[in-house]
Amino acid sequence: MPAVLLDTDIISFVLEGDQTVVDYVDRLQSDKATRLFVSVVTLGELMSTPGLTDEERKEMIDTAKSMVDEVIEVDEHIAAIAGDFRRVSNSQTGKPCPTCNRRVGGKLKMPDALIAATAKSENAELLTHNVSDYASLSGAGMLVVTDPFVVPAPVQALGQVPPSAPTNVTPQTPVEGNRGTTVRD
Repeated sequence: MPAVLLDTDIISFVLEGDQTVVDYVDRLQSDKATRLFVSVVTLGELMSTPGLTDEERKEMIDTAKSMVDEVIEVDEHIAAIAGDFRRVSNSQTGKPCPTCNRRVGGKLKMPDALIAATAKSENAELLTHNVSDYASLSGAGMLVVTDPFVVPAPVQALGQVPPSAPTNVTPQTPVEGNRGTTVRD
């Protein structure tokens, strides 16, 4: 069964009503063979949004949960993968430490590493617009990353669109069940 983890930015785009992402997620939701989920880290990132009332935070989290089949908790296995991801990423992008010559201060932050590790642990594609955050991992073949705003050129050239690619077609009926419906303006 194909699996897709929605990054925090994707949830935010849907909550903001970005039609490209809303349509993309609707297409994924309508494919019952695709498992959609988020990391619990995403819920933490959403809850940290400044300026929201408790009611608004609760509504945002409830909406995020209704979009997916499952919220995945971080466990020791995911934490180990995240550590490996940061080590690989930071060794490629960080600056050498003046005392030990190890690379430090790399680009991959721990929340992103945990989200990426969750996708990897579930053998899932990571759906994000922040592809540069995960470039070292996708470039090394360690993670499949997809941007909903980009349809691969070869796919466009052939006139074929993969099931997870965005189109201008909106599903005729809302998706019900575990996933609920997405937010629309």
